[in-house]
Amino acid sequence: MQVAVEAWSHADQKRFAYIARFDDELVGMGELHVRSRPQRQGEIACIVHPRVWGRGVGTAIGRQLLARGFEGLGLHRIYATCKPTQSRVVSGARQARYDV
Repeated sequence: MQVAVEAWSHADQKRFAYIARFDDELVGMGELHVRSRPQRQGEIACIVHPRVWGRGVGTAIGRQLLARGFEGLGLHRIYATCKPTQSRVVSGARQARYDV
């Protein structure tokens, strides 16, 4: 067991979480997952409470995750997936500098 704990504690971090709050209330969260350090690729995911849709929360989370990946970790490519019918998500992706 100790060997496993030692190995885990020295491993490179691959997942980075981000939360969004309004008035100390959690309204959204996102995650950056480094898929491949040698290929410098990652993936982001985001969820926002419907009560705050249209207020830029998803865009802000996306920007923070992209900045962490590109500028902080030196990634070359970061993927995200959404349904094309989710116009607000597509708009937010464009605002966050994604090629859609």
